[in-house]
Amino acid sequence: MKVIKFVLIPFFLIFCGYSQAQKKKTKVLNQQQLVNSAFENYRMALTNGNGSEAVKYVDQSTINYFNNILGWIKNADSTQIAQTRVFDKLMILVIRHKATKEEVQSFDGASLLAYCISNGLIGKPPIAGSTITNIKVVDKTATAQIVVMSKPQNFYLQFFEEKNWKIDLAAIFTDSNTKLQSIATEQHKTETELVLHIIEKNLKKTVTREIWKPIK
Repeated sequence: MKVIKFVLIPFFLIFCGYSQAQKKKTKVLNQQQLVNSAFENYRMALTNGNGSEAVKYVDQSTINYFNNILGWIKNADSTQIAQTRVFDKLMILVIRHKATKEEVQSFDGASLLAYCISNGLIGKPPIAGSTITNIKVVDKTATAQIVVMSKPQNFYLQFFEEKNWKIDLAAIFTDSNTKLQSIATEQHKTETELVLHIIEKNLKKTVTREIWKPIK
């Protein structure tokens, strides 16, 4: 009987360890699937220009970013705007140029982001037409690699679990800022000249001095 007990005890311990490992693996796979679902839901909403749906899948730090942009739109003068990075400058001025005073006054961070997506003010690349791979989950944070035309890109997204998994758009905005800086250099323009050129070209509307005035 003692021999049987000594045999069974290690077997039981091995089985328990294997069972726990399988549960952990299953949990990770489930979380990866949820992260992928959050990405796909955001991607579809962005692709379709459905801003109110898209904001359901972005994290609070992204909403906070648009709250800050809204504060600049309402209160910043030309000197203050000139000190912002080029991507922020573009967001502030394009919304001032596009939205009415009544719309601006009605916005909060979430509704401002929804407005931008619905009106094509948020670029769809690199999200539209892409997928994600190499999803890694650690506690309430996840990272994923963008895949375009079946080719993994050197570009990663971050997600946070806020009851549900949500995408953080900070990496996309930082990448957009870097690209805008490069374009300005290549075209021998100042960042402000590039921003105004982009706004006029895309909105088909001449920029006036009013764009530099706070909207209160």
